[in-house]
Amino acid sequence: MERSKKMIKKFRTYLAGAFCPYKDYRDWRDLMHEKVHNKRILLHDPRDESNQLCPATFTIDDARGVLKSDIILHARFKGYEDEGASWEHGIAFGYNLGNPDKKQKLIIYADETDTPFPLHFGSANVTFNRLETAVDFLNSLDSLEKFEWFQSYNALLDRARSKE
Repeated sequence: MERSKKMIKKFRTYLAGAFCPYKDYRDWRDLMHEKVHNKRILLHDPRDESNQLCPATFTIDDARGVLKSDIILHARFKGYEDEGASWEHGIAFGYNLGNPDKKQKLIIYADETDTPFPLHFGSANVTFNRLETAVDFLNSLDSLEKFEWFQSYNALLDRARSKE
């Protein structure tokens, strides 16, 4: 008789942001694939999961990707601000507003520009000023229950403050 394996709940994570280089990576999403080790995180990379035949299909694919996801990671970089990522962030925020009785999407905003965009900052559940800190947060997630992920967020902030 085979042993039954305990299924781990996966958190589908949509990677929203400009297609742009990041440090030594061809694209910031490559860093995500390399550094996110949490077995619960399933990355949705629009470079790989899209029928981008024209702007209309690109927009529809992005909207579907966001709506199928549990987490939206919106990354913004100086010189690579992206209106499409604002669209994706807005879809997740609108979903949360319009469906208060359903499971909410966790919106993570990592902004490495000099001036975070106020609407993004105000509509995200958690914000970071470094992509690597957002990676640390994803690696720490065991649950999407607000009380539990908020404890992980506070622990990361405490560590960052202690280094100052």
